Amino acid sequence: MDHKEIILLFLLFLKPGQGDSLDGYVSTQGASLHSLTKKQLAAGSIADCLAKCEGETDFICRSFHQLRWEYCEIPSCGSSVSPDQSDSSVLPEQTPVVQECYQGNGKSYRGTSSTTNTGKKCQSWVSMTPHSHSKTPANFPDAGLEMNYCRNPDNDQRGPWCFTTDPSVRWEYCNLKRLTPGPGKSALEQDFLDSTSVAVL
Repeated sequence: MDHKEIILLFLLFLKPGQGDSLDGYVSTQGASLHSLTKKQLAAGSIADCLAKCEGETDFICRSFHQLRWEYCEIPSCGSSVSPDQSDSSVLPEQTPVVQECYQGNGKSYRGTSSTTNTGKKCQSWVSMTPHSHSKTPANFPDAGLEMNYCRNPDNDQRGPWCFTTDPSVRWEYCNLKRLTPGPGKSALEQDFLDSTSVAVL
């Protein structure tokens, strides 16, 4: 036996002896699980994920993978703190964080404000009363025209607006603040949280 074979054998026996929490698992690159019924368990670490898998009695846990959560850090509208100075302990949520301010011309605004600058209530985008219009979800499918929320479907440079429920006032701009980033900063900065393990069963 030459030196290469001895080193290879030594390395093979060394890894299991380290007490790695992944003992008994094999990592296969490019593999994926296909199942009609799939259950997922979230865990804070690989060790927690393995413990959940091994402790499960209703089914056999066959595999798991890791996901990285992404989030955007958005300062509060009235805040003068630039994004890199604020607290970065943001947890991922299923729904995006809604702010009552907008960036740029507000075309991407998806908050829930439904009040104009003068305090009038916004008309629903699917409604044609009291004002008939062509700014419908069917005509602008990517504009977020749900409910009666302030939006900017026509890319107006002055910001989000809405049709009003006041028959004498067709439309007005909304009562929202424009978010202005600090010097040399973008309004949204992307970052990653620590890895989170997910068991795919």
